[in-house]
Amino acid sequence: MTLPAEKRSELRTIVDEYYSVQFFLKEMASLCHFVLWDMSSHGMCILIEKDSHILDVLSEGREFRMKYFPRDLLGATRIVKTRICHITKGSSGRFRDYCLVGLAILEQESGTTEGAPR
Repeated sequence: MTLPAEKRSELRTIVDEYYSVQFFLKEMASLCHFVLWDMSSHGMCILIEKDSHILDVLSEGREFRMKYFPRDLLGATRIVKTRICHITKGSSGRFRDYCLVGLAILEQESGTTEGAPR
């Protein structure tokens, strides 16, 4: 019996190496910064409080140039073209007051890493 290949290898690498993500939301003239989560049933996501106005302007399929911040403070940030693949309301437990916003990596931009210290 052959096991299926891991389809989320890039996502797993991003979540393992990077702690948080930042993107600019022009409708609100806001720089948004969120911690990355790796939910096995949902993939890589960010959590946004369900009553946040940010959810009024986010939509599935929307793409952003997101800046990924490393877990290691001496590591380099990366800018990655990322798509919102789902917005799911937390059903119960510790996530019941949040929406899980799923992220999908589209492509990494070359030459966009920045070294530390910051």
